[in-house]
Amino acid sequence: MAWMKNQYHPATVALAIANGCYFRPAMPLYFRKTFHDKTRLRQSLQEILTWPFDRILFAHGHVIHEDGKHLFSEAFRWALASVDS
Repeated sequence: MAWMKNQYHPATVALAIANGCYFRPAMPLYFRKTFHDKTRLRQSLQEILTWPFDRILFAHGHVIHEDGKHLFSEAFRWALASVDS
């Protein structure tokens, strides 16, 4: 939760907790369920992980100043580790 510094409406917090993206950067559960071709997603994620970056800027103003590549790979661990059936 250290990466989130603003106060949010309790319903927003509850939704973020339920979707697994409140305490750490993560793809919300409802987005994870929409990906059916994880092979193509995994290829894109692996390409992004070859880029030299350490910082992540979120659309809503949050900034991760260091260890961004590690946090990015952790946020997409569900896709990077999965095997399509």
